Amino acid sequence: MLIDAILKLHEQVQTRPLGVNMRNQIEQRENDALKALPTSEMKGLLR
Repeated sequence: MLIDAILKLHEQVQTRPLGVNMRNQIEQRENDALKALPTSEMKGLLR
């Protein structure tokens, strides 16, 4: 189980951006979320 956890953590560290790149990605996602249409204003999509 410990080896499995270490391998999963290793895979996560390899695939995600680090440092400044991570900060830029977070800021971009936050800006996109702020610009998105609120779900309360979406009409005809939910039943």
